[in-house]
Amino acid sequence: MFNSMKRIFNCIGEYKIYAIITPFLIMASTFAEVLLPYFMAKVIDNGVNSVLGSRYVVKVGILMFLLVLFAIIFKLLAAKFSSIASSGFEKNLRQEIFTTVESFSQTNIDKY
Repeated sequence: MFNSMKRIFNCIGEYKIYAIITPFLIMASTFAEVLLPYFMAKVIDNGVNSVLGSRYVVKVGILMFLLVLFAIIFKLLAAKFSSIASSGFEKNLRQEIFTTVESFSQTNIDKY
């Protein structure tokens, strides 16, 4: 079982960096989105109901906009990198299967 998994993971090949970076980009995007309700609560607590007023609301609003912008950028990069990694893995896997089938003898090919 582990031997076959090792062969499959070897098919990732030169696309390992994309496969490793993608989860971190997704985590960063999720972290940015999780922070949004926190900042919205801060706006309600400190901006609307207190003396800080509209200046605080605008400042935190800009920060929230930047968080959303970074989340979008991280998601787009994650989609691009995961697409590159999966298509590269598929290319290498197809080449591995072709090489394996080519190594069969003619009698093995006739049997299948």
